[in-house]
Amino acid sequence: MVFGYTARMRQRSWGRWVGALLLLGGLAFVAAVAGVVWVVENRPSWVARGVERAVGWPEHALEIGAIDLRWGGRFLVHDLRVQPPGPNAPQVTLRRAEADLPDPVALWERVDVSLGDVLLDELAIVRPNQAPARGLELPPGPWPVSLVGDRVTVTDASFEAPKDGILSAVSVTGIDLDAVDVRWTPAVRQIEALGAARIDQLQLGAIPLHTLRVPSLVVDKTVVALPSAHVEYGTSTVAVSGDITDLDTRAAVLLDVLVEKERVETAVSTALGGRSPLRGFLQARVRLRSGGDLPRGGARFEGFLRLRSAEVFVGNDLKMLPKVLIDIAPWFRRQESGWLEAGNLIGEGAFGRGWVRLQMERPSRKHRVLQAWGQIDGSAMDLVVRAVPKKGADRPGIGVSVKGSVHAPRLKLAERDVLRQAPPLLSAQ
Repeated sequence: MVFGYTARMRQRSWGRWVGALLLLGGLAFVAAVAGVVWVVENRPSWVARGVERAVGWPEHALEIGAIDLRWGGRFLVHDLRVQPPGPNAPQVTLRRAEADLPDPVALWERVDVSLGDVLLDELAIVRPNQAPARGLELPPGPWPVSLVGDRVTVTDASFEAPKDGILSAVSVTGIDLDAVDVRWTPAVRQIEALGAARIDQLQLGAIPLHTLRVPSLVVDKTVVALPSAHVEYGTSTVAVSGDITDLDTRAAVLLDVLVEKERVETAVSTALGGRSPLRGFLQARVRLRSGGDLPRGGARFEGFLRLRSAEVFVGNDLKMLPKVLIDIAPWFRRQESGWLEAGNLIGEGAFGRGWVRLQMERPSRKHRVLQAWGQIDGSAMDLVVRAVPKKGADRPGIGVSVKGSVHAPRLKLAERDVLRQAPPLLSAQ
């Protein structure tokens, strides 16, 4: 009986010790967690230094203004700035970000790291130049970590790149993005996502655009597919569709662009960066090519053009013979201030950085077909207008040339050798 009483006392004593140890362990764990929370929230610079060491960046490549840990496994980051090492690396700033706390085990095992629903506010990317990204040189080892977001919402983001040689400055502001199933692998410059986007203002070199709406956006590793998008240019709404490939190196743009109604002079002035010697209304179905294997600054629009009420600036200093020819010809009508009305034209054109190439025709059942071709380089124009013979379209016919400065061109009768160089008629192809 005494033995049983002693055993019960020992069990109670051991129970008290075990309870005390568990309580102390719990308190120690809570204290450790509280300490970690305190350090994270009150010493964000320590967190930044730890991230720098983990990714191999130099000190102060990452700055964090503040970190807030929330119940439910969420965290907030305020006033983040990233300046990765490298001559072409962009500077990235972020006013506010919110996401789920990453699983440290996933980070350690280098598998997909889930961040849940991610919110990014006022993300700003500023590039030091417009040089394409260098090729990847990954060291041997396991596949790099991917960050995964169930839903990523970006509000009021921006992108800027300065003038770089022949390339004009680029500025994109008011970017809003809503994407799902996002997977980003920074080390190999790959991202996967499905979503939609809206952009307020785009200044792509000399091209001013605004209110870009992308209802469907598909990103597959290094390719962006735009099944359908609309953007405001000048006074018209432009439909855009196509792909952007090779995002990890030298991005290549291939987009189909449909312009229903725009001023001709707006498009020409945008390309030339100066005065347009053409005016009227433009309908165009062209393809935009940029980047990729094209030379630096070699972006261009090429395709079908329709000009309505087209006019060409020929100046007021006309010699007698071409002036008489213009006045009696049924294809032209002289306007005030040196403009010559050529009517409705169809054909092909190309618009590049500082130049425009045109091959246009004015079909007619009553009169001769009017053919025009030539180019405008900067402020210099060289255009030929030819009345095609009704019989024997391969004969020179009669025509005029408009050459010289777009501000003061010279109009004269075209020489027969020049007329013989006329391109094949588009209507006969």
